[in-house]
Amino acid sequence: MREWFKKRQKIIVWILAVSFIAGIAWWSVASYLSSRPSTTQTSLDQAIGYIKISGSPLNDSQTWVLPAELENEYSKLLSSYGIGSLDPLFQEPRQKAGLLAELLREKVMIHYAKENKLMPSKKEIEEKLKEYRKQIESNRSLVEYFTKYYGGVDAYINKILKPSVEISLMQQKVIDTVAKVDSEEMKKYFEENLDQLRAKYDKADVRLVSFQGEKEAQSFIADLVKMDFDSAASAMNLNAQDLPGLTRGIFDEKYESDIFSGATGTVIGPISLGSSWYVLEVQDATVIKDFNSFTLSEGYETERNTLQSKKMQEWYDSYLKAKNVELFFANEIYDTWRRIDQASTSTEYEQLYKQLKPKVFSQDGTILPESPDAMKSACIVLIEKMEDLLDQNEPANKEKIEELNKDKATLVKNLYEQYPSSLEISRRMYEIDKDNLQVKYGYFTLLYSEIKPYLYPEYLQYLLQSIIEVEAGFSSIALDTNASTEMRASSYYNLYDLSKALQDATSAKFYLNELRKIEPNYIDFEAALNELK
Repeated sequence: MREWFKKRQKIIVWILAVSFIAGIAWWSVASYLSSRPSTTQTSLDQAIGYIKISGSPLNDSQTWVLPAELENEYSKLLSSYGIGSLDPLFQEPRQKAGLLAELLREKVMIHYAKENKLMPSKKEIEEKLKEYRKQIESNRSLVEYFTKYYGGVDAYINKILKPSVEISLMQQKVIDTVAKVDSEEMKKYFEENLDQLRAKYDKADVRLVSFQGEKEAQSFIADLVKMDFDSAASAMNLNAQDLPGLTRGIFDEKYESDIFSGATGTVIGPISLGSSWYVLEVQDATVIKDFNSFTLSEGYETERNTLQSKKMQEWYDSYLKAKNVELFFANEIYDTWRRIDQASTSTEYEQLYKQLKPKVFSQDGTILPESPDAMKSACIVLIEKMEDLLDQNEPANKEKIEELNKDKATLVKNLYEQYPSSLEISRRMYEIDKDNLQVKYGYFTLLYSEIKPYLYPEYLQYLLQSIIEVEAGFSSIALDTNASTEMRASSYYNLYDLSKALQDATSAKFYLNELRKIEPNYIDFEAALNELK
């Protein structure tokens, strides 16, 4: 492993918990909505969220979010990312709070559509369902799948697909009404942002040869009168390199005009860049010359969607204000996580903490037995956010920081007793009690289990920091004579296993030999060594 790391010096932090909600336009017809069941419950008391207008909930079940709907969305969200579950203390409640907010925004659109008679007609729904039916029935495997799991194509379309299609058509009608971007708007946008659009979307596929001096480059260009680009490169014992998708901003503007002229076969150079000289041949070029060429480019729809998103957000904000609309979270846990994520200043954090602390702690500083675990984890995250904003070197903050650290430690220890297999809480417990060998071993074991399935070349750049942390952690345990033999042996084995996964046979052999010294019967060492050969 030591040799493996010598080859890779750039360390990229691997973020284990990613936010699935950020960046998803809430008004888009997301693919994971395609199998949403229709709402059958009708009691507002059962809703975990609903919209209010002027402080009162609407007597319309389509503007409520019921637990089954949120769970269904969460399940499909995980499925779409190929994830079985998230940490139930820190990741799951945050993601569900985000999803609940997205669903409630959709309910606002439903209310607006009903107000303005923008709901799709029965005929429009049936026509769209016919399109889906045609696609499904043209694929035998799909027909067999829906027959097996839903009892037939008709059952899937009527019970599962139809409610989603109705919502999707409604969404599009609202978008077309309040945020439509027509060709005239796009033309104006094009004229006002031409330089930026060309910088983003002009692309050229080029062949490139580099030289140490200008004289060699000029000689190469002279040879191009007699032979093609690759032949001229071979004659000078040079390798022509492909540079696909070249964008503006790399070479000087006087060369870019030729590179992005749109003419293929154009030779440009010699170009001085750094300590080298380059000669390029344009293989292909996609450039924005005028508005018509822009409409045919890949950037047109991207930019149109950006404009549409901006208009939708402006409409949404103004509609909420004009109608006094509130997205109400009836579930206290999700509401707490939402408010923590929305807060950004120390004053907001402190106000939240004053409200949250009595719900988690009793007056004597112990944790309330009835406090939900997801509220305790929310409190931990809030404390961490508060600590990040406090100047650790400011004397006035010393007492506040000590109090926060004490509260956090109490919460972490409480949750660790119940969830020792949670990587999130185990990491925090290790930060609090680094000298506890059992805590230390548990944390690094969980972290290794988390990254082990992804130890493939395409993922390694994202895992380097975690890999380094795992190696350092297990190494310190393996060398610690205060640790039990079982713990040390397991640490050596994990180091061997990690080295093998990284194809570092030298380190793997070293760890095997160290393991054999302290536990000669741990595995079949000869077989393991032969495998490394």
